Amino acid sequence: GNNKLAEKILIEALKDDDREDFNIISALSFLGSAKAVEPLMRILKDKTMPSDIRASAAIFMGNVEDGRTIEPLLKALKDDDKHVRTGAVISLGKLREKRAVEPLIALLPDGDEVTKKHIIEALKLIRPFQILIKSLHDKREAISVAAIEVLSTIKGEDVIKSVKKLVAQEDRFIRNSGLKILFRQEAFHELIEALGNPKTRQKSLELLASAEPVKVASLLIKALEHSNEEIRGSAAEILGILKIKEGIKPVINLLSDTSPFVLDQAIEALGRLEAIEQLIEYVEKDVSFSPKALEVLAIYGGEISYEFLIKSLKHDDTGVRVQAVTGLGRIESHRAMDHLVEMLRDKDSRVRCSACWALGKLNSEKVIEPLCKILKDKDPSVREAVKVALQKLSLESKLRDKVIDALQKFCSFSLTALFSKEEQALQEEGRELLRTIKILDT
Repeated sequence: GNNKLAEKILIEALKDDDREDFNIISALSFLGSAKAVEPLMRILKDKTMPSDIRASAAIFMGNVEDGRTIEPLLKALKDDDKHVRTGAVISLGKLREKRAVEPLIALLPDGDEVTKKHIIEALKLIRPFQILIKSLHDKREAISVAAIEVLSTIKGEDVIKSVKKLVAQEDRFIRNSGLKILFRQEAFHELIEALGNPKTRQKSLELLASAEPVKVASLLIKALEHSNEEIRGSAAEILGILKIKEGIKPVINLLSDTSPFVLDQAIEALGRLEAIEQLIEYVEKDVSFSPKALEVLAIYGGEISYEFLIKSLKHDDTGVRVQAVTGLGRIESHRAMDHLVEMLRDKDSRVRCSACWALGKLNSEKVIEPLCKILKDKDPSVREAVKVALQKLSLESKLRDKVIDALQKFCSFSLTALFSKEEQALQEEGRELLRTIKILDT
């Protein structure tokens, strides 16, 4: 009613002069009137018209659903004036013209940021997902990046199905593009399934770990019961990273999982979730607990973990002893100094190396002499660990002279060295370390 009346009044006001009539013509276009089409087409074609008028004409053509506008708008995509081109982009998007898809995509590599933005918005309206899927394979970054952005906004099972095929491809960029689209579509179930594939696990994990916790919590907790161990372990890891507290109890259930990978991820997650008491309970109850538990207790438990780390120094498993020593080094517990010195005599070289590192972390004069004594260790890896620890200690100004004195004593004349090439070699190693420390100080 009112629109028809307005259209009639506007038509009667036309003076058959496109320049003078432009405001009336634009008003007719807002009414969707077919009467606006011919004059708008004339203005768009007339290059003597000002650029802003021609660009506006292109935009106003998008208000009228009339087949006559399409060809002029497609032609305008190649216009010399970028404002006219942009106007045509906007209208073709508004009209959801599928014939415009490939010409629009072709404009992306050379378009400025404003033009690219309008092209992306137009493609979002047209929703040509099959062509966009194909465009992901384009080596030109502007096209592939735009395809990802547009596909991320097109909802529907058919889109998800097509994107899942991308995730299965060999090309890493295509796989990751598919995963990004799934993430932006909030297809979290599909991303969780991708955790089970070694080729997509890391990227899926990164994306899920950046999600809003409330959106993924229940799915991740459910995934802890998945038949695939990579998915169970990764779900636990993400719950820890996102600090989803309701995941504590379900993750605790994984401490009896038969997969070492799942077990270690569950332990790490409990550390991140600050479930220290539950971890300590696990260590106390399970005689064959994972050494990972001690590492996590040391990182997240601090001094609370001290007694358990000390107790574990006597464990039969070498890996447990290594982690216990390393844990005490991490928390830099001076109370543990005598225990750590004792571990320098452990039967396993890995434990002795860890003890050297842990003692070096304490920055104490008291550890210098014990460290120097095992410069004669038969295992070269232990001797190297001692050197690293002593060099670290020498960097502390208050300890430097003490380290040098101890090393000079170690390298002093020895009757044993006269008759033993091995002893001579060890003394030479000590002298080399001494020279290195002195050089570092200059």
